[in-house]
Amino acid sequence: MSHSQAGPSSARPARRRPRGLVACRRCKSRKQRCDNEFPACSNCLAAGEKCSYGAKQAYPAEYVKSLERQISKLQDEIASPRQNVVSPISHSSIQQQTLSMVDTQSGVNETEPASLTETAASDLEASAGIVAPSPDSFLGTSSGYPLTKLLRSALPSSVDIRQSDRAGTSHQVNIVARSLIGVPVDTGQQLQGQRIPDGSDLPSKEVGDKLIEAYYARVHPKHPFLPRKRVESLHEARHELVPALKAVPSGGVTNRCDYATLQLVYAIGARYLQLSNDDNHYSSPKRHYACALADADSIFATGNLESLEAMLLLTIYQLRSPTGPSVWWMIETTMRCCIDNGLHRQATDLPPTLDERRKRIFWTAYMLERSVARTMGRPHSISDRDIDVALPANIDDELDTDEAILAAIVESNQHPAQITALTPAIHIFRLQQIDSKISHTVCRVDKDVSEIKPQKVTFLRQALEEWKAAIPQTDPGNKPHPYLTTDYHMIQYHKAIILLNLPFLPSLTPLSPTFHEIVHSAGQVCSLSKRLHDRQTYISFSLLSLHANFVAGLVMVYCFCLDSSIFSPKFSSSVRACSTMLYIISERWPRAVQARNAFDRLVAATIENEHDENNGLLRTEDDKAGPPPVYFESLGLAVKFGRDETVSVSKGQCLWALGRVLPEVPVPEIYGWSTEDGYVLLYMEMVKGVTVEKRWPSMTEDEKTSFWGTLRSLVSSLRTLSQDPDDQFLGRIDRSLYYDISITNSNRPPAGPFTTIKGFHDWLSIMSRQGLEDHWPGMKPEEIPDPYLEMLPADAQVVFTHADLYPRNIIVSPDSPSTIVALIDWEQSGWYPDYWEFCKAEYTAEFGSEWHGYMLRFLEEPKAIDGFIEYTRALGH
Repeated sequence: MSHSQAGPSSARPARRRPRGLVACRRCKSRKQRCDNEFPACSNCLAAGEKCSYGAKQAYPAEYVKSLERQISKLQDEIASPRQNVVSPISHSSIQQQTLSMVDTQSGVNETEPASLTETAASDLEASAGIVAPSPDSFLGTSSGYPLTKLLRSALPSSVDIRQSDRAGTSHQVNIVARSLIGVPVDTGQQLQGQRIPDGSDLPSKEVGDKLIEAYYARVHPKHPFLPRKRVESLHEARHELVPALKAVPSGGVTNRCDYATLQLVYAIGARYLQLSNDDNHYSSPKRHYACALADADSIFATGNLESLEAMLLLTIYQLRSPTGPSVWWMIETTMRCCIDNGLHRQATDLPPTLDERRKRIFWTAYMLERSVARTMGRPHSISDRDIDVALPANIDDELDTDEAILAAIVESNQHPAQITALTPAIHIFRLQQIDSKISHTVCRVDKDVSEIKPQKVTFLRQALEEWKAAIPQTDPGNKPHPYLTTDYHMIQYHKAIILLNLPFLPSLTPLSPTFHEIVHSAGQVCSLSKRLHDRQTYISFSLLSLHANFVAGLVMVYCFCLDSSIFSPKFSSSVRACSTMLYIISERWPRAVQARNAFDRLVAATIENEHDENNGLLRTEDDKAGPPPVYFESLGLAVKFGRDETVSVSKGQCLWALGRVLPEVPVPEIYGWSTEDGYVLLYMEMVKGVTVEKRWPSMTEDEKTSFWGTLRSLVSSLRTLSQDPDDQFLGRIDRSLYYDISITNSNRPPAGPFTTIKGFHDWLSIMSRQGLEDHWPGMKPEEIPDPYLEMLPADAQVVFTHADLYPRNIIVSPDSPSTIVALIDWEQSGWYPDYWEFCKAEYTAEFGSEWHGYMLRFLEEPKAIDGFIEYTRALGH
């Protein structure tokens, strides 16, 4: 027996803690992840099976303590007066109108949560109406609702993607509907006349400046209706503004509307920062929103321009608020008030400042109203034939004198291609006009689509091409605002292509060019949305974005059901992008989880099922699993043993080296290793903690955010390791063969080490063509064309890689705050191309899982992912 000792340890770790929550019996037998939901976990709920646990299920003491602390905290909040939250006016006519409307539309009785179970739609149909006030709300063609019916008819009869808990969903809809205004409503309280401590509802100047800057950087470029100077002056005088719940010795409605406007700007800015993970606890958007709604009467009382601005702010907030369903009622009310003020008509003899202000308000309302109506398939509030007001002038939006505005308009007419702060909004306004014509022409109910004249569709198609050609061009070196980027405008373009072709989809065949055009546009909506998300943090995607990606995903799945030959690396990448976007957006909107889960089940039942024999993307729990480690708790020692393909000396050397070269990367301390009768034994520290897979359901949002940041930092630390430039290689740390499960199996022996990136890529290419000689008579494997080799970057860098970042291989502390204790299972680690870490994480992640959706938090997606997928499939994985 040979033996090698890495060195003594001065201290032994403490005893291992008991395990956390156990899985239910069904999940345990099927080796599925169990979320321990009560009264049934999601897996059992989806399968309609009974969910039961063993008789001695043990909950961690800290878990119970955290629940007790939370209950105690809630009891204290109920018992003590709430000093920092402004309650709504109990008799506000607007609030009562909203609640009355919602109750009427939803038909949900709070005391009978299951009353809608007989008529509840499936997850697919319900997800198409994600912006609707209730499950029974009307949804038209452009909402994608008819597509869900069409898709269901195209699925095999064995596929069941129905929602599993309709009663529960109905009850949740009722709760959401009753919280549309974002704060509790108690009609039994009399709150008028109560005073709030001065300044208790307002941020400090520094925080307010941050919120205002967030609003004007992230919201104003697309919704340019609110003058910045006005908001800044309100912010400076914020302590002099009068909220509705204070005694009003003097002043009128205008002052109180100003107060609501300022609070809504704070709320929107805070919400955008929150959605981009940049809130840093600046301020609570819900708190500012509640304060603004205390002035609901003042917002709707006059219908003047100040009131219209406040209504638009309410709409914008609700689009990115968990209480978003009321956005339909809000924007329709706003548009009617605009019409009541005559903003839809060209005015004469108005000062340029007032004229431009009216135009900006109206066209912002127009854009929002058209977007929401189109998402729900609803008719528009006003026909385009009744609108003759011109678009806002393409000038600097900070000009506030008649003379300056007139001079700027003259210059704009002379240089129509100039880029100003209003340019992105104006170009989107133009697209909304085209989209409106498309809806009026092809999404109609009085005429069958077969009766629509082809020349009308051609005319609309040409209008879209002209709009595309006129996309503002900026210098990429100047880092244009995201709303000015080509990617953002192309997303809108492809959404319009889908809108134009969607009504014709049932009659299209795979031989039709339009069929492939709509597939391409659907893929582009998802791929460009994901790329835009990866490159910036300014744009926070709303429920409208969720709906657009969801419908695009449905289009791709439906077309795949008709013609599976459309599957390609690009198509696969687009489907993954759609799933990723749904995960990103649903992270902030619990209601959106329904759409995400429905799409994942749909993909699993169609695309993944079709290609299951060719890919191997789903990792099983027993992949290359060796004997379980032996633990000596009194010594704090773990002994892992197995044959070389599962447990290797290379792993021991890797842990030993990492512990000394990169102490910031937590790994089990290695005490030594030995070999005996073909077995390798590794003597290492017994890590104290639980896997992320087990701990994740009970982690707080703050813990999860910290986890992603730490993991990203650890991956970056690994990449600081470098080889001798004159002696580079690709392989395990000891220059032995690769044992990576994605490229080796019983038919594909281990390979390497390789001296160059090109050598590794050539090996992948050659191995993927083995066995294809029958399809290419007279040609050797190396002579067969390989369309995927160009997908792998020849300039990739060689970096040190864990190669198996998976929830079971990350140990965290069992108590709060949960932190990363160790990265384990380094058997496949070594020197790989820089794209390998993400590709392997993607490979091992279960498609549609939360981990799969969040991988971009700690790894950047490389362009090589499509090539990696094709090669692993070709290699039989």
